[in-house]
Amino acid sequence: MTTSIQQFMTRPRRMEKMKTHSAGLGRLAVLVLSSACASTGMAKESAALGFAGAWKTDWCDPGDSKEECGSFSLYLVRDGDRLCGRFNGASPGLQRVDDGEPRSVNGIVIDDSAVLTATSGRNDATYLIRVDQVPSGLQWQLINEVGKGGNGDVNALAERGLLRPRQDGIGTTTLDAVRQECAAD
Repeated sequence: MTTSIQQFMTRPRRMEKMKTHSAGLGRLAVLVLSSACASTGMAKESAALGFAGAWKTDWCDPGDSKEECGSFSLYLVRDGDRLCGRFNGASPGLQRVDDGEPRSVNGIVIDDSAVLTATSGRNDATYLIRVDQVPSGLQWQLINEVGKGGNGDVNALAERGLLRPRQDGIGTTTLDAVRQECAAD
């Protein structure tokens, strides 16, 4: 190892190559650190949002590019560790639509996770849901049906998926309505 260092010290050309290589590694280190800081910033932004807000994911049928995509939206208001809200979902092709009634979503926050119940407006069944905060939004997972519906129809609730912040007029208007619904006793 000492011989290698001595060779670099005595041969200027190799020293120049080493400086160029070091500069490249320095740039790489800056890029890696910048990415890490950006990821931390996104995580902080998501954590700052908490669970409250308007969230959405799109459902598209990969086998049918002509079919209109469906979507699932979740609107939540937070009061302490309690959550209240509603949802709406439409399957790809819009064959099934499920609009949760006002206050059809209720739950509790535990650290970076929430446990929710959601009652389908389509079949009146109630479902247990787990939602986790992730840097890019909320990770949704339907766990189980905990209350049978009366008509046996199929729901249009998301079984799992990444919900991202919804920042459009519909999201804002619906979230305002949900705030009023959840404030009313």
